[in-house]
Amino acid sequence: MFEALIKRGTLMTIVVLLICLFGVLAAMRIPVQMIPDLAVRTITVTTSWPGATPQDVENEILIEQEEYLANIIGLQRMSAEAKTGEAEIELEFPFSTDVNEALIRVTNALMQVPSYPRT
Repeated sequence: MFEALIKRGTLMTIVVLLICLFGVLAAMRIPVQMIPDLAVRTITVTTSWPGATPQDVENEILIEQEEYLANIIGLQRMSAEAKTGEAEIELEFPFSTDVNEALIRVTNALMQVPSYPRT
């Protein structure tokens, strides 16, 4: 079988190129509605507190923010990091979530945090 393919190498090359060409043409004709939107739905919340240690940032900012953000409907994953003078929380939502609606929910949750340290 492979001997016949090797003997007709030019013919096989043309067949493979035609198949590739038809595949590219078919892919370009797929309507945009049929291609799923696979963009990751993430929102990052950054809070700064100049001069604070990571422990202070975690105790005074992160813990309270996480309590309120954890109650957001549709939240899939939350990760937080405390650095010197800064807190960063990354929120991940499912693909079906409207990012604008999620952003409004995040803003509302952060507005419920009772107090932030004075700088």
